[in-house]
Amino acid sequence: MIILIFHYWMNKQNMLIYGLSMILLMIIMFSFMQLDATYDEQVMFKDDFQLSYEHLTLEYLSMMMPFMIVMISMHHESKSLYPIYAYVGRNKTTFYKMLSYILFITWYNLTILLLAYLLPYLFTMYYTFDSSFLIKLMMVINQNYLVLITVFICIKDRHQNLAILLSVIAIIFHMILEDHFSMFLFYLWPFYDCHVLQYKYQISYQMLFILLGFMLSYLKMTKSKIN
Repeated sequence: MIILIFHYWMNKQNMLIYGLSMILLMIIMFSFMQLDATYDEQVMFKDDFQLSYEHLTLEYLSMMMPFMIVMISMHHESKSLYPIYAYVGRNKTTFYKMLSYILFITWYNLTILLLAYLLPYLFTMYYTFDSSFLIKLMMVINQNYLVLITVFICIKDRHQNLAILLSVIAIIFHMILEDHFSMFLFYLWPFYDCHVLQYKYQISYQMLFILLGFMLSYLKMTKSKIN
């Protein structure tokens, strides 16, 4: 069933978007690594270079990923799935549809996580593993699930033109949270911000929010009328 649903939405356009985004991601990460610095400079300023790479990578991912997720998921209510509803049932089809997106985004997140650590480790002399960067990176890539949930809830087949607006709103929300941090805004839509790291259980709340969001998305998509 999952393979069948993948066939419906993982078309050439979506695969092209995914491929181009990963190529762009690697190019941008290389540009953040200070590869033109000499060996002595990399050793002398290793802490500054690493902090710069981590900060720029987090900012770039926060800006780029909403567009990627929206472009991939905006057709989630395609009418091409209607025949499957008749044969398999709407509830089961919706469950496997959501699962297919979750699996894809998990694969996408793991790829980002691997590249973010592997590329600087292989191509620079200064990079060392930083557990705090891992926490920040996990919170940032978890935003992919938050955007996906919002698409599931808010974007219907006849409202696909609003999908790009959603990605713009996600970026503006991130910028507002960064300039004027508010726990209320974080509770409303738990995007990453460096200020939230001073609080406990921030990732736990984010994961709980994501879980409840998927449950609400499932109920909404199974109970709404088919047009």
